[in-house]
Amino acid sequence: DNTIVLPRPAQWTLTKILRWLDNHPITDRFDRIFLKRALDEFKGDAMSAQSDRLRESDHIEKKWTGKVPYLRLIHALADNDEVKDAFLKRHDIRPGRMAIENRNSNDQEPSVWELMAEYWNDPAFEPVSEELPALHSDFISSEVLSHEKVAQLSPTTPEKCEENIKS
Repeated sequence: DNTIVLPRPAQWTLTKILRWLDNHPITDRFDRIFLKRALDEFKGDAMSAQSDRLRESDHIEKKWTGKVPYLRLIHALADNDEVKDAFLKRHDIRPGRMAIENRNSNDQEPSVWELMAEYWNDPAFEPVSEELPALHSDFISSEVLSHEKVAQLSPTTPEKCEENIKS
């Protein structure tokens, strides 16, 4: 019986694949050039994808830690009358059918969460925390809560503002 059993590398372990390659070396010069180019291209694509993921995760996955991002969020709510007013009226529903039909319209006023996210992400917004040493050791002295202190964190979104205020 002279049947040739073709390899099925998708079902093989790495050890079996390497043993097969040792027993069946690729000797043709053009095949080797092709394989080296394909491997280099694959490595380049994989490295590029990995660096993209790292860059993306650095931007997205930086979780809020410490007091500064949360204090900026509180000050985004407390330091602006427009935001405070929107917070107090966040559950109010305007009467009438048109208000219901237009609730998903782009012409609406920004929500309290959108306003808070806008302030939190604004580099010009620099609230100052109060000195309250009797409250907690974190508040022994007043502190400027500049955007530089949170610039390495992921920017906030309206959803994140709502989630953090509710928790």
